[in-house]
Parts: sequence; structure tokens; C-alpha cells
Amino acid sequence: MWSSDPVRGRLRRVVRWSELILMGAAALLALTACGWQLQGTFRVPAGFSPVYVQDSGSGSRLGYELRDQLRFAGVVQADTARQAKTVIVVRRDRIERQLLAVDRTGKGRDYAVIMRAEYDVLHDGKPLQPTRTVQRRRDYLTSEAEGDPLTDEQRALEITDALRREVAREILRQLSIQAENA
Repeated sequence: MWSSDPVRGRLRRVVRWSELILMGAAALLALTACGWQLQGTFRVPAGFSPVYVQDSGSGSRLGYELRDQLRFAGVVQADTARQAKTVIVVRRDRIERQLLAVDRTGKGRDYAVIMRAEYDVLHDGKPLQPTRTVQRRRDYLTSEAEGDPLTDEQRALEITDALRREVAREILRQLSIQAENA
């Protein structure tokens, strides 16, 4: 009788873990069934590949970021627009820095960095939608206000890079949605 109690205890633990694993699997299935996906992920159907990114030539690195994210997602990319089934045309992208607040001495203290991009998506040479605009904004305090060792220029560059990644993810997320609805 004494020897069976440890066996029952182990059996209960196995049953509990099995229940937890089944509940976790059910939750994952429910999330994927409703269309949920990790932030920053997207799918481009095979009928939309290969993809070509034509940037604005304005010196911005948004086109490079779009290509990097497509490559990271395993999407086939074309070397030219003619070889592509889908072309993402970045019409214009701009980064602005706005002063939001000054300190008592009149020195800038609080800033906003805003990135705005206009783009089109062409599939088989035809636009999928009218020209769209994506905009993202980040506010920040100068390093003197926060005691941050980064210079204001370094902070602005970090924020600009983060905004560029966000804008590229949004463009590709919208492409994914349009591709599924087409």
C-alpha cells in the first residue's frame, strides 16, 4: 500500500502536465484559426512572388529595409521590375524632426521624429490599390534631460532606424493583406 502512493503522485503530475500541454496547444490553434500572427510577420502568397522593391532614389534606406525584411521572411525577390510578379514602388519617403518643447534657457528639450512613406503595389503591372501612405512617430527627450550617455544625434539615428523598420513592416503587412484578398 505504501509503495503505490508515490506511483499515484507521479501519475497525477503526468496527468496535470498533459492537461497543461493540451490546453496550450488548444490556445495556439485558436489563435492561428482567428488569423492572429506574431507582430512583424507577414505572408506573401506564391502567386505574388517574385517581388521587386523600387525605391524613390531619395537617399533613404527604406528600400533596403524592405528588401532585408522580404529576404528574412524567405520571399523570393526579383533582380528587376520586369522579372517580378509584384512590385512595391516607394514613391516618396521623408523623415522630419520637430521641436516639441524647450527648457528655461530656450534650448530644445523634447522632439518628435516622424517618418512618412507613400507607396504603390503593382501586381502583374496593375495597381492593387491607390497610392497609400504610412506614417510613424516617436517622441523623445534630449540626452541632457534624461542623463542619457547617447548624444542627441545618436538617439535620433536610433529612432530613425526603428521608424524605418516599423514603416517597412507595415508596408509588407498591408501587402500581405492585399495579396490574401486579391
